[in-house]
Amino acid sequence: SELRGNNERILLVEDEEGVREFAATMLCENGYIVFEAANAQDALNIFEKEEGNFHLIFSDVVLPDITGIQLVEQLLSLKPELKVLLNSGYWFTK
Repeated sequence: SELRGNNERILLVEDEEGVREFAATMLCENGYIVFEAANAQDALNIFEKEEGNFHLIFSDVVLPDITGIQLVEQLLSLKPELKVLLNSGYWFTK
C-alpha cells in the first residue's frame, strides 16, 4: 500500500501491445494516471498535447522509430525535471 500512486501522471512508451496493456493496467490499478504511446512519435505528440504535464516517463529502450534514450533526451530538453524509468525486454547472450 505504501507504493500506491496518488494520481501521478505517467507517459508509458512501449511498442509491444501486450506488454503496454499489462503495464498500463497494473499502473492504473495502483493509483496512477497512464497515457500510452506505441512509439516515440506518439509519445512526443502526447507530451505536447498534455503540455509536458507528467511526473514520470516509463519507456522501453528499443522502439521502432528512435531509441528510448533518444526520446528521453528530447523530453528532458523540454522539461529537465522529469523523472525517467527505462526498461528493456531484450536478453543478450554470447
